[in-house]
Amino acid sequence: MHMHREVLNAPDGFEVDHINGNTLDNRKSNLRIVTHQRNMHNVSSHGDSSSQYRGVFWNKQKLKWTAQICLDGKRRHIGHFVNELDAARAYNQEAIRLFGQYARLNQL
Repeated sequence: MHMHREVLNAPDGFEVDHINGNTLDNRKSNLRIVTHQRNMHNVSSHGDSSSQYRGVFWNKQKLKWTAQICLDGKRRHIGHFVNELDAARAYNQEAIRLFGQYARLNQL
């Protein structure tokens, strides 16, 4: 039994998303019922990434920072950037465009 599912009385086949990303924050105002696909739009970046930002990595072939985003299980190229921060900004813009309120944005 998971507390966040109990708080919202989540139906089978749906997940409960922690809006702020803190899975210990089970206040009703921080929870929303979503599909699995929607919930994946709001996950944190991988710890083994070459960048501190979500959706950004160092491209060894191009010698630039690359921004990409995943939609419906497919990676979408956003662009190559000299500056890591510019790549993170581009990711944020695309995440807002694609996922709206469900986007997990980079903290710049």
